Amino acid sequence: MSLRLVGLAYGLACHSLFAVAIAAMVGNLYFGMQVGLGPAGAWAVPWNLLLLAQFPILHSLLLTPRGRRALRRLAPESAASTLDTTLYAMVASAQVLAVFALWAPLAGPTWTLDGLAGLLSIAGFGLGWLVLMWAMAEAGLGVQVGSTGWTALWRGGRPRYPRTFPTRGLHAWMRHPIYAAFGFVLWMGPHWSVDRLLLAIPLTLYCIVGPRLKEARYRARYGPAYQEHLDAVHPRLNPVQSRPWSTP
Repeated sequence: MSLRLVGLAYGLACHSLFAVAIAAMVGNLYFGMQVGLGPAGAWAVPWNLLLLAQFPILHSLLLTPRGRRALRRLAPESAASTLDTTLYAMVASAQVLAVFALWAPLAGPTWTLDGLAGLLSIAGFGLGWLVLMWAMAEAGLGVQVGSTGWTALWRGGRPRYPRTFPTRGLHAWMRHPIYAAFGFVLWMGPHWSVDRLLLAIPLTLYCIVGPRLKEARYRARYGPAYQEHLDAVHPRLNPVQSRPWSTP
């Protein structure tokens, strides 16, 4: 099989998984995590905790050099290094799909926001997703959804990564708008349950810890250039101070 066909096959697999995972996440979050194929009864809680743990742990490990080498084993050797972003997006999509499709709904109280509160929560849910997509586009949509890798194989060239760190739009006043937008989405929507809280609390904590891990990785990879970017731009998650204080 030619490298072009290899790239196309991995691209189709990557984007199909991504679309299904996003649909499962949007749907189950909206309905309060009351849908899922996980086991009922005594195994439900440990099963859900396992699903929650695998996402941030594996998600972070695969970004390390060792994790990157492990990912490359999922593709032919001649194409593996070019497919880095595609392979990572495929595995990340599978992780997301596992959380939201294999969730085990718990027996417990559920409640729905009605009236104005319900309308505002729905509007906030939709707005949060729009902001999340906006932030992903600013950060380099090809990297985020995995198309950077397989399209390079299709062209017969090298992957085209963003040359600079994003500093416009949402990134002009917040270091990590992707984490912030996802954390916001976790707390929006009209339908709530014990399951929704069980999911939202640890993933929100990850949205706080994740940026620190990302900054550590980028400092190790890009050195002073990334630190200068951080110093010149903005705080981690909030826009209270858009520029660092300076003294005469």
